[in-house]
Amino acid sequence: RREFANDPLKLLVVDDSTNQAKSDKAPHEWMPPREEYWCEYVYRWQQVKEKYGLSYTSIERKHILSISESCH
Repeated sequence: RREFANDPLKLLVVDDSTNQAKSDKAPHEWMPPREEYWCEYVYRWQQVKEKYGLSYTSIERKHILSISESCH
């Protein structure tokens, strides 16, 4: 649990209002305000899911795939 909470894949420096807006929301519920960061965000989200063996909800998977299609 401690390793997960402090994993560098999940930790980013952001302002307080962005951190509060994100809270514990999944990508289909919240995306970074700067659209140019969306690809990196969903990539990191997928890496964390794989690293810890976490499952996706169907709506979460659909949203991530939709974002990923526009990434290089």
